[in-house]
Amino acid sequence: MIYSPLLFFLALVVPLFIRSWRATAAGLLVQGLAMAAMVWGEGDLDSASPVLALVDMALLRAVLTPIALARMANAAGIDTEFDMIPANLLVWTFAVILLLAGFGFANRVTDGSAQAVLHVGTASCAVLVAMLILATQRAPFGQAVAILTLENGIALFELHSQHPTPWPLQLGLMSVFLLTVATMLLHLERLARAEHAPAPSVNLAIL
Repeated sequence: MIYSPLLFFLALVVPLFIRSWRATAAGLLVQGLAMAAMVWGEGDLDSASPVLALVDMALLRAVLTPIALARMANAAGIDTEFDMIPANLLVWTFAVILLLAGFGFANRVTDGSAQAVLHVGTASCAVLVAMLILATQRAPFGQAVAILTLENGIALFELHSQHPTPWPLQLGLMSVFLLTVATMLLHLERLARAEHAPAPSVNLAIL
């Protein structure tokens, strides 16, 4: 299943250079589908844990996340254009360095096989890119994108583990992800309401 990590990597990198929040949402959707394909490819769906993992990747991350991101963009008043990272050569160069560092790390901690290096390297890149977005974004919407990217990177790391996750823990991870998305959505909607609320009148009359 070398194609799934490769698809995840492309969905991570391509939106960095496209000025559109819709491209970012599509990237998160594809990342979720790629991870769902990894779970499906394992073929071990006879127990509760992999079934929950499949629901997590295919439903929560590939469907719920883009829908929530669209609502966040609407709440933040973002029409079309949105830069995940600043559109300048210096930041792009730094992003490329982080991607190379991610695969360099994977080459050191894995057995050196193409599958392992690509999987761990892509997960490392997702975490590093999320940190870069957090470091360069001041807008709450951009920070939300960074957190969602970080969540996917961590989930991709977990899929590489050879030890099955107990189903209560898997259910807890799903609950944390849902709570994270709901919290970010509510926060952005409250910020939007506060921004558009009428300013209180001030009585300057001297009594």
